[in-house]
Amino acid sequence: TPYKYLGSQELPNNVALYGRGTAEEVTRVKLMLNVNVLSRAVADTRALAALCTKMIGDLTGSVPVGFGKKASLGKPFEEQFKGYKIYLTKEVWPTGKGFELSCGIATLSHEE
Repeated sequence: TPYKYLGSQELPNNVALYGRGTAEEVTRVKLMLNVNVLSRAVADTRALAALCTKMIGDLTGSVPVGFGKKASLGKPFEEQFKGYKIYLTKEVWPTGKGFELSCGIATLSHEE
């Protein structure tokens, strides 16, 4: 999807939805938050967690207890839930001026 900008700075934080799979099956869906404005990182990480919680709930019918709170911490994790992998990853950019968080759900057989 196109970026959804979070804020009005020159280079605001943004979130987008990405999918991967084959013609027969979607094997991974994730929301990616690009953090360019560090002063908004905590609030925008919470927004990502809320969106990801809704996405996983809509796809599986429920979410693990405490998932939203865990994702809002912005610390990487991976766990199995209802036959899927749910996860949060973090990549700090080489410039040190920002980072990316990806929160998503994938089939157990999905490989990047």
